[in-house]
Amino acid sequence: PSSSASPSGFREAPMKTSTFDFTIDKGVRERANAVLAAKGMTMARALRAMMAIGMRERRLPFGISRAHALAGVGMSREAARQLGIPKDGTDGSTGVTCGVTLKVEPEERELILEWCDSLCITPNALVRAYTAQISYELRIPLNN
Repeated sequence: PSSSASPSGFREAPMKTSTFDFTIDKGVRERANAVLAAKGMTMARALRAMMAIGMRERRLPFGISRAHALAGVGMSREAARQLGIPKDGTDGSTGVTCGVTLKVEPEERELILEWCDSLCITPNALVRAYTAQISYELRIPLNN
């Protein structure tokens, strides 16, 4: 049997996946990745968690704010310094865009699209807002 065969010897059908390709600011992505890594989380896992909470509760599960009180609230100056993140009151935007890909099952993709439609937001705008909020607050800003 080939390496893709199951213990019974039958070939298993490959799992079907679908992807979302998002475009976000490169500086925001780098800062968000550093914050998430410090919290033991990947970007994909953070996006899935945010979407799961939002779909379950039928709402946007985080606030969008640039209130000065929230700038860098999730991390001490020392922790931010150790990660190379300036606590400068910004989300780290550079004006240079880059891609982020999220693999999901086709059925999950449809649910995400329906949820985003119910919120009148595109999936790309949702991911841009969420990653920018992570980068601004230096924490995972879920209201759950």
